[in-house]
Amino acid sequence: MRTFITLLAAMTLAVSCTDSNESNYSLSEEANKNTGKPIMLDKDNVVDLTNLNNLGIGDVESQMALAVTLDPSSYSDTVEHSETENERKRMALASATISAPYPEVLNMNVFNGNAENFPGHAYRGTVKLYVEDKEVESFAYITGENAKGDLHMKVFDIMSHLEAAPGNSYLVTAKCTIEFYHGVDEKTLTLDSPGPTDSAPTVRMSNPMRVTFK
Repeated sequence: MRTFITLLAAMTLAVSCTDSNESNYSLSEEANKNTGKPIMLDKDNVVDLTNLNNLGIGDVESQMALAVTLDPSSYSDTVEHSETENERKRMALASATISAPYPEVLNMNVFNGNAENFPGHAYRGTVKLYVEDKEVESFAYITGENAKGDLHMKVFDIMSHLEAAPGNSYLVTAKCTIEFYHGVDEKTLTLDSPGPTDSAPTVRMSNPMRVTFK
């Protein structure tokens, strides 16, 4: 069984322009090297840092990773979990199949981070966790100059939002709404600051996570 840290290391940058609606994550061999957090490597997109004034919300989105997986605290003999990679060895989906006796707690791990820093700019990320179409948890943050090291790993128990009965199946996903503040020092912003006036928000989707009761 792969460790959870290795799994998170595999969940890095989603390609923003793709023929599929999947969010894909590239593999990193540098997992847990210093901090115990995944180190993100972008294999497909290159952000031009030679002209910082040209950075925009598309650069933030293309370098962002957002993943939902079963947290190790919910690993057990009655909970089978799996991850599927596509032909490019990228994470495509995750799943958990649960047998009776059903657990009282089912923890999801939501991971969000960026592979680039954005000096001279800032962005606000608002991450929402969904069970089917119902928002069940959320968190928000502001970053920019040190975005690459500003990784967010949250654990949420979703069992109260599920009906544990044989045959029931639920889609769990996360969405990150990105608001980009061009030329703004992140230290001047709070989570309650008004949205930027010069760009519209964009949304990054996570991989799908399927929870099924046997």
